[in-house]
Amino acid sequence: MSNILIIKHGSLGDIAQISGAIQDIKENHPNDKVFILTTSPYEKLFLKCPYIDEVYIDQRFSRLNLFYLLKLKRIISKLRLIKIYDLQNSSRTSFYRKF
Repeated sequence: MSNILIIKHGSLGDIAQISGAIQDIKENHPNDKVFILTTSPYEKLFLKCPYIDEVYIDQRFSRLNLFYLLKLKRIISKLRLIKIYDLQNSSRTSFYRKF
């Protein structure tokens, strides 16, 4: 079993639009754990999603907040990911993929 991370912040409409993509990811990786990195307003929604195994919250502090970035880096590194799907595709999330 391997670990996969999906990154998605954004509005409720954005979240609704990616529901099919999340299902496809899980169906294409049936034996893997799928995690999502999102913002706190969507935590409960993703906790109910049958295709997500765990939810991680990005508090979206400034990228100048090195303590927060180190904490987030540790969390992501501990997951030992084989793949990251960045469904947000922003400068912030592309920075996270470098972890």
